[in-house]
Amino acid sequence: MNANGSVRLNKGNPNTRLPVQMTEDWLRYIAREKLSTLDGLQKQTSEAILDAPKGFIQKYVVAVDKTKGEINFLKLGKDF
Repeated sequence: MNANGSVRLNKGNPNTRLPVQMTEDWLRYIAREKLSTLDGLQKQTSEAILDAPKGFIQKYVVAVDKTKGEINFLKLGKDF
């Protein structure tokens, strides 16, 4: 969380084909490329993400406001 209360997510990278952070494509990329190669709970999480119907997963960003000592949960919309 920035000083003005904003949160910044990474843009997509066409060179690496990494989608915009926190989009559905990004979640599926992380599940497929990172989590699926692991064992246990990480692999189960990967399978749950990949098996979920489009629009099913609710996405949140957690930000810490150090000036106020607060933790903020920001729900992202379906289109994000």
